[in-house]
Amino acid sequence: VAILVLALLAIVVKNLFAFFARFASARFGLATIRDLRNLFFDRLLVQTPAFFHDRPIASLVSRATSDFQLLREALAERLGDVVQDLVTVPVIIVYLMSLDLRLTLATAVAAPLLFAPVVHFSRRIRARALQAQERTDEIAAVIDETVRGIRVVQTFGMADFIAARFRLANQRQFLAGLSARAIQAASAPVMEVVGAFAALAVIAYAASQITTGHMTLGDFSAFVLGAYALYNPLKRLNKFNLVLQPAVVAASRILEIIDAPVAVRERPGARALTELSGGVRFENVGFAYRRDQWVLRGFELYLPRGSTVALVGASGAGKSTAVQLIPRFVDVQEGAVWVGDHDVRNLTFASL
Repeated sequence: VAILVLALLAIVVKNLFAFFARFASARFGLATIRDLRNLFFDRLLVQTPAFFHDRPIASLVSRATSDFQLLREALAERLGDVVQDLVTVPVIIVYLMSLDLRLTLATAVAAPLLFAPVVHFSRRIRARALQAQERTDEIAAVIDETVRGIRVVQTFGMADFIAARFRLANQRQFLAGLSARAIQAASAPVMEVVGAFAALAVIAYAASQITTGHMTLGDFSAFVLGAYALYNPLKRLNKFNLVLQPAVVAASRILEIIDAPVAVRERPGARALTELSGGVRFENVGFAYRRDQWVLRGFELYLPRGSTVALVGASGAGKSTAVQLIPRFVDVQEGAVWVGDHDVRNLTFASL
C-alpha cells in the first residue's frame, strides 16, 4: 500500500511540475510577444508620413497579426518542450559516454549526416516562409484597397477585375505556403532515412569491436537502449526547427519595423513656441520622398499671421507636403521653414 501511495504521489508531483513548466514557458512566450507588439506599435507612432509612403498599411497590419501569430506558435506553444529536450539530450549523451566513450565518439562522427539535412531544410523553409508572408501582405493589400474604394469598385463595375486580382494573390499565397509545407513534410522522412544509414554504420563499427573482444554484447545493448532514448527528443527538436524557421522570418520582418530609424527627431535643447510673433515662411524649400524625385524644389511662400490661404494645384504637386513641413511631420532636405523668427527644427513637437 505504501508503495502504491508513493507511486501515486510521484505521478501527481511529476504532473504538477509539468504543468508549471509548460505554464511558465507559455507565459514567457506570450509576454515576449506582448512586449514586442507594444514596441512595434510605439515605433509606428513616432514615424513620419514619409515612412508610410513606401509601406502599405495592409503590410503593416499583416506584420502585426500573422507574423506575431508565427512567433506565438514557436515561443508560447513549443518552447516548453524544447527547453526540456535541450536538457535531456546532453544528459543522455553524457550517459552514453560513460558507457562507451569510443562508441559515442563513433556515433558523433555520423552526426553530420543528420545535421546536413537540417541545415538544408532550414534554409529552404526560411526562403519559402518569407515568400508566403509577402504573399499574405499582397492579399491584405488587395482587401484594404477594395474596402477603401468599394464605392469606386461598384460604381465602375470593377468587381470582376478586383476578384481576379484577389484570386491571383490568393493562389500565389497558396503555392508559396504549399511549397513550405512540402519541405516540412519531407524533413522527417529524410531525417529517418539518413538516421538509419548512420545507425547501420555505428552497428557495423560495434560489431567489429565485439568480434575483436573490445566490447561485449551486453555493453552494446545498454548503449543501444541509451541511444534510443535520444530518438524522441531529437525528433521533437527537428519539429520545433520546422516551426522556428518561419518564426525567424516573422521576427526579422517585425524587427525591421522596430529598428527602423526615425527620420524626424526633436533636437536637444529645442524651444517651446510660446507666442507666434509673425507668419509662416517657406524659404527655398526642397523635399523628396525618394532620392532625386523632388516634390518641392526651390519653394518660396509667405503666409502672414491671421491670413487664410488656399494651396491649389494638380495631384502630387506638393500641397499636402508643404503643410506637413510646418508641424515637422516631414523635414526639409533643402532650405528652411520659419514660424515667426524660429526655424521649426529648433522648436518642440508639442508646441508646433
